[in-house]
Amino acid sequence: MQCSDCKFWHKGECRRYSPKVFVVERPSIEVDETHASLVDETIWPKTHGTEFCGDFEKKVLLKDLRAEEKLWSAVRRKVLGLV
Repeated sequence: MQCSDCKFWHKGECRRYSPKVFVVERPSIEVDETHASLVDETIWPKTHGTEFCGDFEKKVLLKDLRAEEKLWSAVRRKVLGLV
């Protein structure tokens, strides 16, 4: 159970909840670099793949879904006597 195996983790960011808005101070290019302006920045929390939290949900890969569908298809055939 770590971030890299979670369905909400994407390229180093946790996307479990909507991104957070932060107000940051940036140099103002319009005036000169000695003045600063406040800008809002929307970001998701940055995490390492080896971290974890209580909201973990296993990432499901397409190949896993296909294998599961084949299994259930075989079970349905057997139950219905189509084997």
